[in-house]
Amino acid sequence: MLNIAICDDEKIFCDNLHEKLIEYSFVKNNEFNFHIYTDYKDFIRDIEDEIEFDLLFLDIELGDSNGIEIGKYLRDRFNSYKLEIVYVSGNTTYALELFENKPLDFLVKPITYKKVKYVMTLYFRENNKLEHFVTFKFRNSFHTMPKNKIKFIKSDRRLTRIYSSNEEFECYSKLEDFLKLLNDEDFIQIHKSYAVNATYVKKFSRSEVILEGDIRIPVSQQFTKIAKKQYKKFIGARFE
Repeated sequence: MLNIAICDDEKIFCDNLHEKLIEYSFVKNNEFNFHIYTDYKDFIRDIEDEIEFDLLFLDIELGDSNGIEIGKYLRDRFNSYKLEIVYVSGNTTYALELFENKPLDFLVKPITYKKVKYVMTLYFRENNKLEHFVTFKFRNSFHTMPKNKIKFIKSDRRLTRIYSSNEEFECYSKLEDFLKLLNDEDFIQIHKSYAVNATYVKKFSRSEVILEGDIRIPVSQQFTKIAKKQYKKFIGARFE
């Protein structure tokens, strides 16, 4: 989960940016946790209480303080660049002053979805920590979980069961449709009713796949050739 903070004294702007980030999270099947601050002092207080954030959208003009000084404080106080800072402002004259704090980017207000998409893509590329999530409907509500937590999937007609190490979920979907939703080559269909996450495979034979936890799942003749080819590709990619 990505922890995102928004610090801007304009509530309307905070709400607008928040909505665009939520939209991005649904499109990309990512899970974000948001903290919104219209008073920078509350943000500083949480930082000093050791609440950790991965990404901070920080306004430059903040009443009796400014984002440049706050950014410098964050870098000096914690001597860390783990927290990525994206400065936002309606004024374009600050660009050179921001350099010392090494921000991820500088966005000029108003903020469009296109700008949000660009900066999030930049964040994930620079940090190499894109977590893939899948969102599906479960018991009259939408559930989001990391794809890499899914061990295997079992389908019974229109009902699909999703198994992790310690949980089980259900959703109304055909297996082929759920695999399209996952859109991830790590998931291999080995039977008309089963797909497995290659990450958890301990043994792959012609008749069955054994997953971590000694879970045995049958491999049907129909899928043997293509499934083995996909698994060999997965193994090869891990050692490139």
